[in-house]
Amino acid sequence: MFETARAYLPGDVGVWYQEQTDKMKDPGYKEVDLSFEEVKERTIIVLITISTKMKTEIDEFFENTNILITGGTGFMGKVLVEKLLRSQSNINKIYLLIRSKKGKLIEDRVKKDVFDQPVFEKVKEMYPTFMEKIAIIPGDISKPELGLSEQDKLILQNEINIVFNSAASLNMNGSLKDNIKSNLIGVLELLDLCRNMKNLKSVVIISTAYSNVNRKVIPEKICKSTLNPDLVIRMCDELDSKTLEKITPLILDGHPNTYTFSKSLMENVLQRYKDLPIVLFRPALVMPAYKEPLFGWVDNFNGIVGMCLANGLGILRVVYVGSENRGNWVPVDTCTNALICSAAHGIRNRKSADDIAVYNYACGKNNKRWVDLLAGMHNSPVKLYQCIWMPWYTCTDTLFKFRFLCFFLHFLPALLIDPILALSGSKLRLMKIYNERIYSFVDVFSFFAVKEWTMHEENTEQMWRDLTQAEQEKYFFDINSIDFNTLIESICSGVKVYLAKEKIEDNFKAARKQKIFAVAHYTLLLLLISGMLWITLIILRQF
Repeated sequence: MFETARAYLPGDVGVWYQEQTDKMKDPGYKEVDLSFEEVKERTIIVLITISTKMKTEIDEFFENTNILITGGTGFMGKVLVEKLLRSQSNINKIYLLIRSKKGKLIEDRVKKDVFDQPVFEKVKEMYPTFMEKIAIIPGDISKPELGLSEQDKLILQNEINIVFNSAASLNMNGSLKDNIKSNLIGVLELLDLCRNMKNLKSVVIISTAYSNVNRKVIPEKICKSTLNPDLVIRMCDELDSKTLEKITPLILDGHPNTYTFSKSLMENVLQRYKDLPIVLFRPALVMPAYKEPLFGWVDNFNGIVGMCLANGLGILRVVYVGSENRGNWVPVDTCTNALICSAAHGIRNRKSADDIAVYNYACGKNNKRWVDLLAGMHNSPVKLYQCIWMPWYTCTDTLFKFRFLCFFLHFLPALLIDPILALSGSKLRLMKIYNERIYSFVDVFSFFAVKEWTMHEENTEQMWRDLTQAEQEKYFFDINSIDFNTLIESICSGVKVYLAKEKIEDNFKAARKQKIFAVAHYTLLLLLISGMLWITLIILRQF
């Protein structure tokens, strides 16, 4: 560790370091009440602190910049704001484009929904005055000219150097009109604004690794859509909602929903803005934090996180997933680190002035089977005390079998349990949860769980290799180095602490409760089997 610390130091400090270590080895050297080992340890701490504060090329790219972030109230948006504040102390200001909500002041909403969240605890400790670097800009990506006032528009045009577009409609069951408005037209409005920014260095557009799911192989380039984006925009403007709803399945071009379809069209229109320093970043399914700033931090019930919660509560018992299919899941913190690095790397390594760098951030060679992820979450030592029955599940890769099992394992138990819950005064209703949450989730999720894609990640891998050792430590995103078991524990811990609002210290109570439910479960199962055998014997005796 002593020699490793020295390796980070620049020339002059390295010379000083060697002089001090030589002095400490001298028998006549004295340090008040400190042994040689204690002095060495303190020196290492100081030197490592110095090395972590040394500027890297990434830091230099962000130094003294003004950054515009859309979607800063979202899951990934919060982590992006937090990481920039914590790692880039020399940035000038972060401008957050925030949509107003009826009955809420924007400042109050930002404080409650963003900066009062646990994810900002470390930043508050390190930089108590960090809010001085935050500027709130009222706006809405779904409105013409982003809903900006003339004064705010002028401020952004004069001040902004780097743009991160994290805002999007993530509603996969959303209407075509709504998703086109937010995910396509909103980006067009943003890029039109960027064209008038006087000191622009980089514009990072966040898409999704699934923007081209109508292909088996997804390259790190923009794939041409068979439909003209302008035609789709015109259809959304001119057709009424009912007509548009009827023709939507006919125009999705192999996409399972309007979300991935709108993202594909959005990527196509980027070609019109090659005069801008654009970087396209495509993350896969984003998971809870792997390391920083808080292990397992998550603030939503989307995707796999919702599945983990439902199974941990003993509600989800049937999962529609391919038995051998491999998925692509990326932690939000490593994903954000890659996103930040792409803002600089994508511009510095442009092949030509009008080149658009594309980065796919998926599991690479580290992707595992869906069934392995589910088994890992189910067998995790992290348990939920709020479970209503013993957590267990079964997987199937056929839709008919899934629906058949749902009838017996979801629908019938709900019919029996809901009246008991009502009599006990509980507001929980299993039938409502299955109809409004579980089945709608399965409809969306199943497409990604029963299919598999090959995602090229050469640009992302090259970006990682191009980082210095100090940058790799500061912006870790090497997906191939992530431990699968630790990833699973981050999901389960995040669900327990941040969604179920339970303490990790209470895990013993939760485990004990689940053992009681296990005894009840297998006892009930034994009684049912015994009853069925008894009835069978009675019937056979009649012949």
